[in-house]
Amino acid sequence: MGRGGEANQVKPTMVLLCKVCRWRLPGDQTMGVVAAHFETEPEHDPEDVKLEMVGWCPRCDRELTLDRIEEGLMRTIHYVCPQCHGSGFVFQRAGGRDE
Repeated sequence: MGRGGEANQVKPTMVLLCKVCRWRLPGDQTMGVVAAHFETEPEHDPEDVKLEMVGWCPRCDRELTLDRIEEGLMRTIHYVCPQCHGSGFVFQRAGGRDE
């Protein structure tokens, strides 16, 4: 994380995005909201719901760009914000759960 020093570090949060249009599922909503989104939005197939878990910048409120992944006892996933250029990382256990 040496890119830009301590002041440029962010603690990424993980959020769900629609793979079709990049709409972000509000954190306190249910999967019923996702179903409604896929039923009402053009070019969305309600029979084929596609979501993706991504890093999110708490500073800029936007999707982070994957920078690199380091493999080890725990996988370290590094992200960079395209807006503020903040960098951060999350750890992932072997089973795939983020911390």
